[in-house]
Amino acid sequence: MDLQVVGVGFPRTGTTSLKAALGRLLGGPCYHMVEMRQSADDGQLWDLALDGDTAALDQVLAGYVATTDWPASLFWRELMDQNRNALVLLSHRGRAETWWKSADNTVWAAMRNPDNDEQFNNFHAKMRAKAGLGDDWDEPTAMMRHYNSLIAEVVATVPSERLLMWQPSDGWDSICAALGIDAPSEDFFHLNESDDFRTRHGLDDG
Repeated sequence: MDLQVVGVGFPRTGTTSLKAALGRLLGGPCYHMVEMRQSADDGQLWDLALDGDTAALDQVLAGYVATTDWPASLFWRELMDQNRNALVLLSHRGRAETWWKSADNTVWAAMRNPDNDEQFNNFHAKMRAKAGLGDDWDEPTAMMRHYNSLIAEVVATVPSERLLMWQPSDGWDSICAALGIDAPSEDFFHLNESDDFRTRHGLDDG
């Protein structure tokens, strides 16, 4: 793989918009959870990676120029080491409370859905374990603490010259400055709003 950007951050930190933006800026595909949902082979490879076979990362990410969102962002340490020239982009929502309000209403609501099948539940349990989440994964205070801990860990681990902290309200400018390219003239993407997510995952009545 030859990644130019390694995405870090929890889901619901603008990752779908970021996927579209990085694809636009870099002229190549950015790996996001949506890719995995469209490929049974990818799911099997991520299963291997989550079980400790990180060689599967080379296969599943071949041809991609960037990553964002789970499951790829769970492997940010491995990917930044394997792609020494890549920018590490930490997506966040500022305050932990802001992030949790969105996550609780969308991704976490999907994970706690009683209609999920066993395969879905097992895979998401593996992702939560890789993220360092335990039995407290659905407890608001604990999750906001995990959110803050991830940010602190990334800042402490990634050399400052390789790290960009970004939130959706930052738009194009900071990303383009970090990549050394001109910002597009069009408005930044704002995709996968909470209502859209809930409708797509059947989380609303009716």
